[in-house]
Amino acid sequence: MTVIPVQSDTEEPAASVIENRRKRLDVNYPKIVDCGNILSTVLFSVLLAMLLSTCTVWADTLLWNVETIDTDRSVGQSTSIALDSNNLPHISYFDTHNHDLRYARFDGAQWNIETVDSEGDVGEYTSIAIDSQDHPHICYRDTTNNYAKYARWDGTQWVIQVISWEEGAQGSYISLALDSKDLPHVIFHIHNGPLAYTHFNGSHWYRTKINPKLACGSWASIAIDSKDDPHIVYRHRTAYEFFYVSWNGTHFITTIPDAGGNVGYYSSIALDAKDYPHISYFDYPNADLKYAWWSGTRWNVETVDEVGNTGQYTSLELDESGNPHIVYQDATNQDLKYAYWDGEKWVFQTIDSEGTVGKFASFAMDPEGHMYISYSGYNVLKYASTRPDVIYPVADAGWDQEVNERANVLFDGSGSYDTVGIASYEWTFTDQVPVTIAGEKPVYQFLNPGLYTVTLTVADPTGNTDTDEVVITVKDTTRPVAKAGDDRTVGTGSVVTFDGSQSTDNVGIVSYAWTFQDIAPQTLIGDKPTYTFTRTGRYTVTLTVEDVAGNSDKDNVLITVEDIDDTTNPEANAGDDQTVDEGTTVSFDGSKSYDDFGIVSYTWTFQDIAPQTLTGDRPTYHFDRPGRFVVTLTVEDAAGNSHSDDVIIT
Repeated sequence: MTVIPVQSDTEEPAASVIENRRKRLDVNYPKIVDCGNILSTVLFSVLLAMLLSTCTVWADTLLWNVETIDTDRSVGQSTSIALDSNNLPHISYFDTHNHDLRYARFDGAQWNIETVDSEGDVGEYTSIAIDSQDHPHICYRDTTNNYAKYARWDGTQWVIQVISWEEGAQGSYISLALDSKDLPHVIFHIHNGPLAYTHFNGSHWYRTKINPKLACGSWASIAIDSKDDPHIVYRHRTAYEFFYVSWNGTHFITTIPDAGGNVGYYSSIALDAKDYPHISYFDYPNADLKYAWWSGTRWNVETVDEVGNTGQYTSLELDESGNPHIVYQDATNQDLKYAYWDGEKWVFQTIDSEGTVGKFASFAMDPEGHMYISYSGYNVLKYASTRPDVIYPVADAGWDQEVNERANVLFDGSGSYDTVGIASYEWTFTDQVPVTIAGEKPVYQFLNPGLYTVTLTVADPTGNTDTDEVVITVKDTTRPVAKAGDDRTVGTGSVVTFDGSQSTDNVGIVSYAWTFQDIAPQTLIGDKPTYTFTRTGRYTVTLTVEDVAGNSDKDNVLITVEDIDDTTNPEANAGDDQTVDEGTTVSFDGSKSYDDFGIVSYTWTFQDIAPQTLTGDRPTYHFDRPGRFVVTLTVEDAAGNSHSDDVIIT
């Protein structure tokens, strides 16, 4: 940080100071007309309609993005905001706890905060401007030394300079503006004295006092016109008069915008395309927000907001049509409010009503009409904007989870973030049917096991979205139900077909195991295995079924094997006739054949190029040539009884 010592320039007084209050109205300005009389005239109505043309870009309700920038203890007073060439905000403000000058800059993705000056008690009454190189310039008060100070960023470091030029308490009610050459123009109040005006001409500071014999200069605001000349508003502290001062090329001209009494507090000035001044300010006796503007021939004054105690901490901007936009504090409700003229009427909106807010408001507007406001919350620096939020949120659906079926799953999107804030959380997935649930931390019960990919979509207040996925593995804890079939009595040598196909599971059975004791322990695999019992006896066969999660169940079937004088033939069933294309593999099905003690053999015979014999209840055969084939199924039981049935394959 480079500190430049106080310069010893000789004070250059204003070219003309009008001492008599009655003569302060220059001949180019008409006598002040009472606002009440103006409002009653048709002329004023015509002027109002002509001057404040209908604004084409403003809606009755704007979407404001409100955020807290700095939450350190006791910060956010004396804020001032300005935009760079990319319409990114820069804010100067006072750190009340450390008594430092702070500076916050938004780089398009995040806020960057630094302390500019911490030498003594510094940083009140800040005023910021951004030059053509996007470098910040800040004026502020050094309370320790009763100085007005000026800091500028030269591209590598802060260069700090004292701009007061005489003894005494100086530097309150500071206002800074840059001209077309990026040269600073500064006004500030001298305690119990006049308003000081100084500007840098590139080599030294020009310094003068506005109305040097008067104790005035509080609530001051400055703007620079297209000719780089200053326009200044300020208030007389003891006479309760409200002054406007402009430079006509040779000397300052002073007039009174509003002679309505103790007015002019919290003033803010802006110039329209014709360099005509517009002023917002607070009417102390009536506790109202007021607005005055120069039409080219006279001052016009009106009360903007008279509901409750309102209109403090005003800051004024004009849109491209010259229509006024004012931010201010509603002291009754401790809210930050916004008013603008839509061409026919004033439209009002509360921007922030959360806690005690709205003090030290500062307002900037970009060429597209997007608005940016810095202001104080309760010991924090706050910021509101209407600029479209082009920064997308970041969705965070949380960690993957593994849970049991029917357990409550807590989704957690709290890791998601956005520069403005998340407006909505939406979780979507399919659980037999499409499911959508909302909320940052919703709960859902999965009834069915499986692998679920859940998509979280977050949206910010302007509609920007982002997605993230979380995988929920729902474990199968439901046991299958084993069904080994009905008990049976069969003859010796009979082939028994076991049937576990009636077993069930909520997901599916992956294994069937049949175990029993014959001469040796036996294990059969499959839902319909077969076995030939050669000895009489009672056999308890246990079916064990298992699902993919390892859950299992058991059921028993009793097979009684006897020596039976069986004289009843089985009943063969060769299945339905089939018509197929040549080259097709045909599956035969004799499973519907029946015998009271069980079938021990299935034989399929037919003539192809050569005689063919197939065995088993479900054999297959590949027919390579066309024709009509009569296939005979012969089934036989253990007693040698048999029966045949034909199926025709065309």
